[in-house]
This record gives sequence, C-alpha cells and structure tokens, in this order.
Amino acid sequence: MQLALETIGSMAGVRVGTVYRVTGATGRAYARERDDLYARLVDHLDMRLGTVDELGMIFMDGDGTAHGYYSAHRGMKLAHRSIIEDPLFQHSHRSQLVQMADLVAWTSYQALLRHPGKSYAWEWYDTYLRSADINGGPVPC
Repeated sequence: MQLALETIGSMAGVRVGTVYRVTGATGRAYARERDDLYARLVDHLDMRLGTVDELGMIFMDGDGTAHGYYSAHRGMKLAHRSIIEDPLFQHSHRSQLVQMADLVAWTSYQALLRHPGKSYAWEWYDTYLRSADINGGPVPC
C-alpha cells in the first residue's frame, strides 16, 4: 500500500483531492447526506475546471445503482458546465485509475477517522499524498 501511495503521490501531472463530512445520519438520512456531499464535490470540480477552461468526467467505483449521484450532474446548467457527462461507473477491479482513487479515499479516511485499529495508516496521507493534493488537504463540505 505504501509503495502504491508513494507512486500515486509522485506521478507527474496527477493531483488528488478529497472531500468529507462528519455525520451521524443512518439509512435514508445518510443517503441524503451522501448525495448532498457528492453534489458539493461536483460543484467544486466543475468550478475548478471552468476557471481553467477545461472539461472533465467523473469515473466512480460501483455499478450505478446509487441513483442519487446522477441528480448532481443533471442539476448543472448545460451552458456553463465543465463536467461533461453523468458519472461513469466501473468496478475498481477493472480499472487501475479507480483502484488508485479508492486508495486515495481510504487513506484520507484513515487520516481523518484515526481508528485505533488502523493507526499504522494514520500518517500515510501526510507522508505520501498531501504534496499532490490540489486542495492542500481533505476539504470539509
């Protein structure tokens, strides 16, 4: 894992970034929180891309059955959007880029959560990924 994170963090032209939200919600309330957080991420990425006049697409781990992700894209104004498509889902075992994103997300999560059973990973984000983080660190949304 450390070698993979070191590689991701040092790849020329590759930047990482994560967003998070602390919540005690469960069930449907959790799904609403997740969808709202995702919408904020999409807005953040869209604004960043628009600022530098670039276009982007979002690839996600999964099978596309979590329909809340689509509404964040469908709510964007077509005349001004820089994220050009709904999220594209692909299981991580079929995509090295999605596997890399999963590692970044898990590592960021461990740095924030600091679960005692995963103390070995608490500093991995700072050690391997922070220098490649386009936002300077995980962004609370």
